Amino acid sequence: MSVVYGFLSFVLLLAASFAGEVNLPYTFQPNTPARAEEVNANFNAVRDAVNDNNSRIQQLQQQVQNLQNQVQSLQNLVTQLQNRIQALENSNVMAMDSYIEVMPDPNVSGGTLIRFSGVNLQIVNGTGQTDQVNGLGNLIIGYNTARQDTPLRDTCSLGQYWNNETDCRNNGGIWGKDFKTGSHNLIVGDQNAYSSYGGIVAGFGNVISREYATVTGGRDNISAGPYSSVSGGPRNTASGWYSSVSGGRDNTASGWFSSVSGGLNNTASGSYSSVSGGYSNTAYGRFSSVSGGRNNTAVDPYSAISGGAGCDITDDGINNTKWGAKATTGSVGDCS
Repeated sequence: MSVVYGFLSFVLLLAASFAGEVNLPYTFQPNTPARAEEVNANFNAVRDAVNDNNSRIQQLQQQVQNLQNQVQSLQNLVTQLQNRIQALENSNVMAMDSYIEVMPDPNVSGGTLIRFSGVNLQIVNGTGQTDQVNGLGNLIIGYNTARQDTPLRDTCSLGQYWNNETDCRNNGGIWGKDFKTGSHNLIVGDQNAYSSYGGIVAGFGNVISREYATVTGGRDNISAGPYSSVSGGPRNTASGWYSSVSGGRDNTASGWFSSVSGGLNNTASGSYSSVSGGYSNTAYGRFSSVSGGRNNTAVDPYSAISGGAGCDITDDGINNTKWGAKATTGSVGDCS
């Protein structure tokens, strides 16, 4: 009996170390016979408690394992974050801190102003060459939406074919209203197109399609010659090398170094030719000029028409001048 009692005491102590108190149905007294059914009942109570404790222990072990897995995951995350922080601290991003100021914008309520101080800001397209284009490396001010308004002219992304759809497509150009394939350009405004490099396009619906070309204002202007420029107005075109159109409407400077200063529907197609203003005037000859008037044409080299209507210097030699009034063709002198 003492052996049984001692064994029960050990079991009870063992069970108590893992769980709560075990309630035995029978209590034995020293020198008192123990009946088998009472002993078995106590054993069954202990067995049930032990089984219950085993189940709880397994649940706790699983919870501990889950927590250990979570801790390991968190440790891995901490390691990753530490590596990222270290990479940031070692990168040039942190080096920018002393050159950047973020402050409230004094001119806009609730706005923020970011200032770069004591540095140059360089934007490149990643090719290693200024004249290699990939659509990147541009400084864009505005939302730069597609050039799509119906009145805007179709043209070619290859400036030398700006008004020739067939040659444009045959030479791999894009024919249409919109292309944004150039690099290293300054883009200001909206619905502008650019396909070359080193240029400036501002305003609305304007196009630069050769190297170092600029359009600085206006609407639906095209600068399609290398180093050419259009300063403003609507529907003006500078397609010759180093050509320029300063303003007016529907003017074209297509000769090398040619210029149109203003007016309507004027053309400077000769090299170094110029039209200063007026309506439907043409400077066709090299170094020719038309100062104003209407429907005047300077075809001969070095010829000049100062004004009038319908003046025409054609096949009269060189260094000819017509001064004004109204005429068609004739010798040097008044158009009368």
